[in-house]
Amino acid sequence: IEQIRSVIAADADNDIDSLFSSIMSELRFDVVSSSGQTYELIRDGSNIPITVENFKQYCKYYRQYRLNEFNRQIDFVRQGLHNIVPCYYLSLFTANELEEATCGKDRIDIELLQRNVCYGGCYSEESPPIQRFWKVLNEMFNEDQKKALLIFAWGRSTLPIRDEDFEMKFCISEFDIYDGEVDKTLPSKYI
Repeated sequence: IEQIRSVIAADADNDIDSLFSSIMSELRFDVVSSSGQTYELIRDGSNIPITVENFKQYCKYYRQYRLNEFNRQIDFVRQGLHNIVPCYYLSLFTANELEEATCGKDRIDIELLQRNVCYGGCYSEESPPIQRFWKVLNEMFNEDQKKALLIFAWGRSTLPIRDEDFEMKFCISEFDIYDGEVDKTLPSKYI
Protein backbone atom coordinates (compact mmCIF):
# COMPACT_ATOMS: atom_id res chain seq x y z
CA ILE A 1 0.00 0.00 0.00
CA GLU A 2 2.87 2.33 0.79
CA GLN A 3 4.31 1.78 -2.69
CA ILE A 4 0.93 2.53 -4.29
CA ARG A 5 0.69 5.76 -2.31
CA SER A 6 4.15 6.81 -3.45
CA VAL A 7 3.25 6.09 -7.08
CA ILE A 8 0.09 8.20 -6.76
CA ALA A 9 2.10 10.95 -5.12
CA ALA A 10 4.62 11.03 -8.01
CA ASP A 11 4.78 14.45 -9.64
CA ALA A 12 2.57 15.32 -12.58
CA ASP A 13 5.47 15.09 -15.04
CA ASN A 14 5.47 11.30 -14.47
CA ASP A 15 9.15 11.42 -13.65
CA ILE A 16 10.11 7.89 -14.66
CA ASP A 17 13.07 7.78 -12.29
CA SER A 18 11.02 8.54 -9.19
CA LEU A 19 8.21 6.26 -10.34
CA PHE A 20 10.68 3.43 -10.96
CA SER A 21 12.45 4.04 -7.65
CA SER A 22 9.21 4.00 -5.70
CA ILE A 23 8.23 0.64 -7.18
CA MET A 24 11.64 -1.03 -7.23
CA SER A 25 13.10 0.39 -4.02
CA GLU A 26 13.10 -3.01 -2.32
CA LEU A 27 14.98 -4.89 -5.06
CA ARG A 28 18.71 -5.53 -5.01
CA PHE A 29 21.06 -7.57 -7.19
CA ASP A 30 20.17 -10.77 -5.39
CA VAL A 31 17.63 -13.53 -5.85
CA VAL A 32 15.81 -16.02 -3.64
CA SER A 33 16.43 -19.52 -4.99
CA SER A 34 13.82 -22.25 -5.28
CA SER A 35 15.19 -23.69 -2.04
CA GLY A 36 14.59 -20.38 -0.23
CA GLN A 37 18.22 -19.24 0.01
CA THR A 38 19.30 -15.78 -1.11
CA TYR A 39 22.13 -15.53 -3.65
CA GLU A 40 23.84 -12.43 -4.95
CA LEU A 41 23.66 -12.05 -8.72
CA ILE A 42 26.86 -10.01 -8.74
CA ARG A 43 29.52 -9.30 -6.15
CA ASP A 44 28.04 -7.35 -3.22
CA GLY A 45 24.67 -7.53 -5.02
CA SER A 46 22.61 -7.41 -1.84
CA ASN A 47 23.86 -3.85 -1.33
CA ILE A 48 23.26 -2.59 -4.89
CA PRO A 49 19.76 -1.19 -5.47
CA ILE A 50 17.98 -1.61 -8.80
CA THR A 51 17.76 1.65 -10.73
CA VAL A 52 16.55 2.68 -14.17
CA GLU A 53 20.17 2.64 -15.35
CA ASN A 54 21.01 -0.90 -14.17
CA PHE A 55 17.59 -2.55 -14.58
CA LYS A 56 18.46 -4.28 -17.88
CA GLN A 57 21.65 -5.63 -16.33
CA TYR A 58 19.63 -6.92 -13.36
CA CYS A 59 17.16 -8.63 -15.73
CA LYS A 60 20.05 -10.25 -17.63
CA TYR A 61 21.63 -11.67 -14.46
CA TYR A 62 18.27 -12.71 -13.01
CA ARG A 63 17.28 -14.58 -16.18
CA GLN A 64 20.71 -16.20 -16.38
CA TYR A 65 20.41 -17.39 -12.77
CA ARG A 66 16.92 -18.85 -13.27
CA LEU A 67 17.88 -20.61 -16.50
CA ASN A 68 20.90 -22.24 -14.84
CA GLU A 69 19.54 -22.76 -11.33
CA PHE A 70 19.05 -26.52 -11.74
CA ASN A 71 22.06 -27.35 -13.94
CA ARG A 72 23.77 -29.36 -11.20
CA GLN A 73 20.68 -31.49 -10.54
CA ILE A 74 20.08 -31.95 -14.28
CA ASP A 75 23.68 -33.12 -14.71
CA PHE A 76 23.19 -35.78 -12.02
CA VAL A 77 19.98 -36.98 -13.68
CA ARG A 78 21.76 -37.04 -17.05
CA GLN A 79 24.67 -39.06 -15.60
CA GLY A 80 22.27 -41.56 -14.03
CA LEU A 81 20.31 -41.90 -17.25
CA HIS A 82 23.51 -42.40 -19.26
CA ASN A 83 24.52 -45.17 -16.86
CA ILE A 84 21.36 -47.03 -17.90
CA VAL A 85 20.98 -45.95 -21.54
CA PRO A 86 24.12 -44.93 -23.44
CA CYS A 87 24.09 -41.35 -24.69
CA TYR A 88 24.27 -42.31 -28.38
CA TYR A 89 21.02 -44.30 -28.09
CA LEU A 90 19.22 -41.39 -26.45
CA SER A 91 20.15 -39.12 -29.33
CA LEU A 92 18.05 -41.32 -31.64
CA PHE A 93 14.83 -40.29 -29.85
CA THR A 94 12.86 -37.07 -29.86
CA ALA A 95 11.64 -35.90 -26.45
CA ASN A 96 8.13 -37.23 -27.17
CA GLU A 97 9.46 -40.61 -28.35
CA LEU A 98 11.61 -40.96 -25.22
CA GLU A 99 8.66 -40.08 -22.98
CA GLU A 100 6.47 -42.65 -24.73
CA ALA A 101 9.18 -45.32 -24.52
CA THR A 102 9.64 -44.79 -20.77
CA CYS A 103 6.13 -43.84 -19.63
CA GLY A 104 3.91 -45.50 -22.22
CA LYS A 105 1.38 -44.04 -24.60
CA ASP A 106 -0.42 -40.90 -23.52
CA ARG A 107 -3.61 -41.93 -25.33
CA ILE A 108 -5.32 -45.00 -23.90
CA ASP A 109 -5.56 -47.64 -26.64
CA ILE A 110 -8.61 -49.68 -25.61
CA GLU A 111 -7.91 -52.42 -28.18
CA LEU A 112 -4.40 -52.87 -26.77
CA LEU A 113 -5.83 -53.03 -23.26
CA GLN A 114 -8.48 -55.57 -24.32
CA ARG A 115 -5.79 -57.85 -25.74
CA ASN A 116 -4.00 -57.78 -22.39
CA VAL A 117 -6.79 -58.52 -19.94
CA CYS A 118 -7.24 -61.56 -17.78
CA TYR A 119 -10.76 -62.46 -16.68
CA GLY A 120 -11.45 -64.15 -13.38
CA GLY A 121 -14.31 -66.12 -11.89
CA CYS A 122 -17.32 -66.49 -14.15
CA TYR A 123 -16.23 -63.69 -16.50
CA SER A 124 -14.92 -64.13 -20.03
CA GLU A 125 -14.54 -61.86 -23.02
CA GLU A 126 -18.07 -62.81 -24.14
CA SER A 127 -19.81 -62.15 -20.78
CA PRO A 128 -22.53 -59.47 -21.10
CA PRO A 129 -21.15 -57.35 -18.21
CA ILE A 130 -17.71 -57.42 -19.83
CA GLN A 131 -19.15 -56.45 -23.22
CA ARG A 132 -20.95 -53.52 -21.58
CA PHE A 133 -17.79 -52.53 -19.70
CA TRP A 134 -15.78 -52.25 -22.93
CA LYS A 135 -18.60 -50.45 -24.73
CA VAL A 136 -18.92 -47.84 -21.98
CA LEU A 137 -15.16 -47.44 -21.69
CA ASN A 138 -14.81 -47.01 -25.45
CA GLU A 139 -17.79 -44.78 -26.13
CA MET A 140 -18.46 -42.79 -22.98
CA PHE A 141 -15.14 -42.24 -21.21
CA ASN A 142 -12.89 -39.36 -22.22
CA GLU A 143 -9.09 -39.72 -21.98
CA ASP A 144 -8.90 -38.29 -18.44
CA GLN A 145 -11.58 -40.70 -17.22
CA LYS A 146 -9.80 -43.64 -18.85
CA LYS A 147 -6.57 -42.63 -17.10
CA ALA A 148 -8.40 -42.28 -13.79
CA LEU A 149 -9.81 -45.80 -14.21
CA LEU A 150 -6.34 -47.19 -14.94
CA ILE A 151 -4.90 -45.46 -11.88
CA PHE A 152 -7.69 -46.79 -9.67
CA ALA A 153 -7.66 -50.34 -10.98
CA TRP A 154 -4.06 -50.80 -12.00
CA GLY A 155 -1.95 -48.12 -10.34
CA ARG A 156 -0.76 -46.51 -13.58
CA SER A 157 -2.14 -43.86 -15.94
CA THR A 158 -0.55 -45.04 -19.19
CA LEU A 159 -0.36 -48.26 -21.16
CA PRO A 160 2.78 -49.96 -22.39
CA ILE A 161 3.50 -49.43 -26.07
CA ARG A 162 3.25 -53.05 -27.27
CA ASP A 163 1.60 -56.27 -26.14
CA GLU A 164 5.03 -57.70 -25.26
CA ASP A 165 5.64 -54.85 -22.81
CA PHE A 166 2.77 -55.83 -20.50
CA GLU A 167 4.51 -57.29 -17.46
CA MET A 168 1.22 -57.56 -15.60
CA LYS A 169 -2.20 -58.02 -17.17
CA PHE A 170 -5.20 -55.83 -16.45
CA CYS A 171 -7.52 -58.18 -14.51
CA ILE A 172 -11.30 -58.09 -14.32
CA SER A 173 -12.85 -60.57 -11.91
CA GLU A 174 -16.00 -61.03 -9.92
CA PHE A 175 -16.14 -59.59 -6.45
CA ASP A 176 -17.71 -61.41 -3.55
CA ILE A 177 -20.44 -59.34 -1.94
CA TYR A 178 -20.73 -60.11 1.73
CA ASP A 179 -24.22 -60.62 3.14
CA GLY A 180 -25.81 -59.68 -0.20
CA GLU A 181 -25.55 -55.93 0.47
CA VAL A 182 -24.68 -54.88 -3.07
CA ASP A 183 -25.67 -51.23 -2.65
CA LYS A 184 -23.50 -50.85 0.47
CA THR A 185 -20.31 -52.05 -1.22
CA LEU A 186 -17.80 -49.60 -2.64
CA PRO A 187 -15.70 -50.39 -5.73
CA SER A 188 -12.46 -52.17 -4.99
CA LYS A 189 -9.28 -52.38 -7.01
CA TYR A 190 -7.59 -55.64 -7.89
CA ILE A 191 -4.48 -56.30 -5.82
